[in-house]
Amino acid sequence: MKISMRTLFVFSIIFFFLSGLSVSSAESVNERVFVYTDKDCYVVGEDVWMKFCVMTPDLAPSLLSKVGYIEISDTQKPYLQLKLALKDGTGSGKIRISEDIPSGIYELSGYTRFMRNEDAKVVFKRKIAIINPAQKLDPKRAKLAEKITSPARSSVMRNDIGVKTDKNTYQGREKINLSIENLSQGLSELVVSVRRNDSFTLMESPDNQAWLKQTKQVSSTISDEWLPEYEGHIITGKFVGELASDISASLSVVGDKICYIPGQIASGRGVASFYTGEIYGPQQIVTSAFNYSLKEVPNQIAILSPYANYVPEHLPELQISPDSSSLADRYLGAQLTEDSVFPHTASESAYYTPDYNYDMNQYTRFPTLNETIIEFVYTVKIGKVNDVRKFRVFSNEANSFASLNTLVLLDGVPVFDQEQLISYNPYLLRKIEIFDGRYAFGDKIFDCILFFTSHKKDLPAYQLGPGSLLFKYDFPSLPVPFMMPDYSTEEARKSRKPDFRHTLYWNPSVKVDAGKSTELPFFTSDLKGNFEVLVEGITSEGKFVSGKSYFEVK
Repeated sequence: MKISMRTLFVFSIIFFFLSGLSVSSAESVNERVFVYTDKDCYVVGEDVWMKFCVMTPDLAPSLLSKVGYIEISDTQKPYLQLKLALKDGTGSGKIRISEDIPSGIYELSGYTRFMRNEDAKVVFKRKIAIINPAQKLDPKRAKLAEKITSPARSSVMRNDIGVKTDKNTYQGREKINLSIENLSQGLSELVVSVRRNDSFTLMESPDNQAWLKQTKQVSSTISDEWLPEYEGHIITGKFVGELASDISASLSVVGDKICYIPGQIASGRGVASFYTGEIYGPQQIVTSAFNYSLKEVPNQIAILSPYANYVPEHLPELQISPDSSSLADRYLGAQLTEDSVFPHTASESAYYTPDYNYDMNQYTRFPTLNETIIEFVYTVKIGKVNDVRKFRVFSNEANSFASLNTLVLLDGVPVFDQEQLISYNPYLLRKIEIFDGRYAFGDKIFDCILFFTSHKKDLPAYQLGPGSLLFKYDFPSLPVPFMMPDYSTEEARKSRKPDFRHTLYWNPSVKVDAGKSTELPFFTSDLKGNFEVLVEGITSEGKFVSGKSYFEVK
């Protein structure tokens, strides 16, 4: 019997946290977040590169949460939001500053779902500046200043780490060899950022010592409402309309893999939770509401935002120096930057292997799928149940055609009105897969799975029923590589393709060994000026270490 172990595992996690979580146990597994960024001032169109670290209060990597949340907000609303996939307590990624954001100082906040059980004071916060040269300055947010007044520094940057480049001055598109030395014990990896040291704005340095102190504090407000995303992202949806007493829910990822996720329905709240696993990046999903007889009900499921929508009470005014040349360089470079393609995967089907696979291109196409099944797919027949035609799959385990309901999927989406699929145009299909055995999804048990895949895996010419909704959803993002050109050849150096990279190098996870130096090579861009190298890390003893150096590009 093929019962999904994912289902059993999720139920055990839910049971533990719903039945055994007390204030004292919640305190023992508190999580704290720290977020590094490649710089603290951005121009619209640039990417905010970041590393997300989630730790226990003793600064050990937390293995509890698999998703981190980022929000960039003013005092009114979040402008940008991002989910990051976490592994062993860390994740990395980027978010692009959109063109509609006005100039000003914003708050970047970072948290996990489990942290929402505590007071909002435990959320990680740091300030970043955003400049939009295409918009007129809002005097409530920002102003031009002939001379920028440097803010009071709340923490002094010390050179705990030796950072040096092989030269002090470089030409455009020249190779730089960066050395990192004097590495402390208890330091496993570092974050390295190299960016031009512009002077048209100044930002207050983050108070790392205050953050360290805060990690030891336990919020007085603890609840068990927000389960940790131990296995993967938890999606929550609310039923629309008056609920039937026997209502069920599912979520499916559109594609050629089995990503069928049953909903766990909260009694009396009209809310369903979907515990997803290794699903990443932008996906098309379908939510479905149905009853115990697998008939759709007109209660569509509206997905709720997973974000907390944290906004600060107050933000300081941004002072901008009229350094038009540097600002123009950055704005132009942001417009020329190509956006990276975010990796996306949906690997739930790793739990399932088809017993039969029919490539439809190898068979004669008949006018209807019904005729195609009769002629070629001998392990499937179509029979009437209560005057309704349904697919039935031959089960080798039972040595008969399945007596229970068979899970029928088209491009990963459950088919409740099988008559529509029986009359489907077989020319739209690429393959048919049959999964023998018995499968459990939540409290539903199916005899066999019948999976139809179209050529483009996008439900062509298929009409969803009244209880289903199709829409795009952004699952947690996998790490995106920081792309750098290689100018090691004369041909590459003479390329006419402009290179206005402001951040020359970003590496969120430089592996290091105490007592040994680390070498990192990269190339300059077409931008001239003074550049800053910043290396940062946290030791296992809870000490922030850092190092800086500078070089010139002429």
